[in-house]
Amino acid sequence: FAVTMFLKKAQISYADEGAGVHWPVTWFHWFVLLAAVPLGVPAIQTAMFVGFHPFSNGVDGIPDLWARRNGGAPTGIGLLSVGNEKVVWGVKPDGGVYQSLDQGGTWEPRAVGYTTVSAAADGTVIGCNGYLGVVARWNEETSQFDPIPAQLGAEHGLILGVSAASSESLWCVTNTSNVLRSTDGGLNWKPTNGALHVVSAASDGSVDGVNRLQGILYRGVEASESWEPVETPLGVAVYSTSVAAANEVWILASQPAGYIYRSSGQGSTFESVDGLLSDLSAAADGTVLGLNSSNIYELIEVAPS
Repeated sequence: FAVTMFLKKAQISYADEGAGVHWPVTWFHWFVLLAAVPLGVPAIQTAMFVGFHPFSNGVDGIPDLWARRNGGAPTGIGLLSVGNEKVVWGVKPDGGVYQSLDQGGTWEPRAVGYTTVSAAADGTVIGCNGYLGVVARWNEETSQFDPIPAQLGAEHGLILGVSAASSESLWCVTNTSNVLRSTDGGLNWKPTNGALHVVSAASDGSVDGVNRLQGILYRGVEASESWEPVETPLGVAVYSTSVAAANEVWILASQPAGYIYRSSGQGSTFESVDGLLSDLSAAADGTVLGLNSSNIYELIEVAPS
């Protein structure tokens, strides 16, 4: 454990000096790191680069089809969720939740103590504290998150993240890699037959997920009680996905690190989109925002690389 902590600190320092981009540390990262410790230094070295960009990812590395939205210094935002072209939510690594009403140009603090946030097309915003398994709904009238008394069996573990398709339709992943669905706004959850680390749901009912250990994208089928693998480009290990609609699916790769792929045919084929990002969020209205060194970029032209 001590060796892992030392190496992790060194890796973050390496990234902060501009030699790479380090994604926010999650339970998944810690699990991989700690599991590698008994296996020795080679395994630890391999685990260190799960979710790490081995590239210099400065502003000059972003092609013209992405327009930078924040004007000055990097925002510090580590994760994005786009509800629509006017409302964007972000989370910083320290748990601060921020909202932007100008496509990521400026940010206002909204809450603290959350590790992920999900914004749906209908205005629903769900925050999650993955350390405590707490799920909460944003209340526009009181400008705060109201905890949801979620009924989740102990056998399913703690909720790490939630994806909101609508006010009532929510999906979550847990620290035991279970995938659960709620159709009553998060009060009750039903397990599905999947072992995933990330899930993304759209307002049209489509939902995809990623098993990061396998690097495989999965699609929910038959009312999403089961999952089937989706064919992605050869050699690509999938890290995350953002589903805007059934015919608009985006993925970020951990190998090649930070590469972007888009499918406009229900995931049947993917094309590479030029750019290098650490997070990406696509909305049903066509808005696509990405993060690079905590700078916010909007896709202004869809063009393959």
